[in-house]
Amino acid sequence: MKSPLKNSLIALLASASIATGARAQTVSTEAKDSISIVPQAVASEPAREPAPNAPITLDASIRFTDKYTPGRGYVLSDEPSVQPYLMLNVPVPKIGGTFSVGYAGSISVGKQDYQEHDRLMSYARDIAITRWGTLTGTVGHMTFTDNTMPGETRFSELQAQLKLQHALNPTVFFAHDYGAGNGQYIEGSLTRTMEFPIGEISFPFDASMAVLYNNHYVIPGKGFAGMRLGANVPLLSKDGITIAADFKYFQTWQPERFKSNGSAGITLSTSGPVLR
Repeated sequence: MKSPLKNSLIALLASASIATGARAQTVSTEAKDSISIVPQAVASEPAREPAPNAPITLDASIRFTDKYTPGRGYVLSDEPSVQPYLMLNVPVPKIGGTFSVGYAGSISVGKQDYQEHDRLMSYARDIAITRWGTLTGTVGHMTFTDNTMPGETRFSELQAQLKLQHALNPTVFFAHDYGAGNGQYIEGSLTRTMEFPIGEISFPFDASMAVLYNNHYVIPGKGFAGMRLGANVPLLSKDGITIAADFKYFQTWQPERFKSNGSAGITLSTSGPVLR
């Protein structure tokens, strides 16, 4: 099925969220891409425990990509796309954690005229301190539509994620689709910040690897599995605006009926308190 946007910008990166990216149902990915990310759809970055009197924050971004290939493997549009993202993060005073609500979308700028609109909400908090790092849990819900489906067909997805704040950031993500679609999606990923030296200058970037399985693609029980490789490269950060390039490649394990694919994008993002 199709996937949300958040998989590409956020879920693909170390600072990313669940995402965004592809869904487990029967119609269409990342990024989000759910924006994949999702993640990049259930926000996991705000999962860190907020400080006392922490402010309400707003995350906003816009991604320009050569094609819409969410992080879950399939291609929803093979034309250039514009992908807006907006997330409001509200600290929860008594029980801790952060509640987030937002929107992610993908709009093709070619002849296909593909449009996807995702409505997102999630709750995230630290649930354990281990000898290896802090374990963060996130639960969320996503409802999405696109203009290729008849009428006002809506698909819904329940999501859950566990992430260990560690050098490799091991993460397990699970999604269950219900309503117009029906299926399960699971992925395990590792993300690490690395540096690429050129002479006396080192350029940091986030590298990620994920193994994924989608059990429902067009035909129940006829899903696919594969591996996703990704990289996020910060290009510029100034006056609260960050520009980053991202790349991802999906290697299918069923080449006889599902093709491998890759994509690249540029994202402009900002984040900060709503009231100062």
